[in-house]
Amino acid sequence: MSLLERRRIASLRGRGLAIREIAGLLGRAPSTVSRELRRNSRPHDYGRYDAELAHHRGRERAGRPRRSKLSTDPELKAEVQSKLDLEWSPEQIAAHLRARWPTVPRGISATKPSTEPSTKVPRAA
Repeated sequence: MSLLERRRIASLRGRGLAIREIAGLLGRAPSTVSRELRRNSRPHDYGRYDAELAHHRGRERAGRPRRSKLSTDPELKAEVQSKLDLEWSPEQIAAHLRARWPTVPRGISATKPSTEPSTKVPRAA
């Protein structure tokens, strides 16, 4: 969950909105908002949800981030970058990677959202 979403939860909760109302406004499941509040509120927080503190707690729980496939495979990184330079879409790149390396496990996806740090290669300016 992003810091911005956590700030919105804190603001809306402070205004007295219910979990289902907050979830609807954020476009999230009520269980997600409920879990966020339960995991990141402590008795010594005086019953208030603090977004910055919750974000810090969430990041700490996430542990050490796993290295992305692009950062560990120079050949793959170069292939993705060459397609980005040609202005291919993420869907086109993903299809190309599946065709080029059909025996590689399907863990590489240019379109799948992820909670791990971004695997995108920045475009050259």
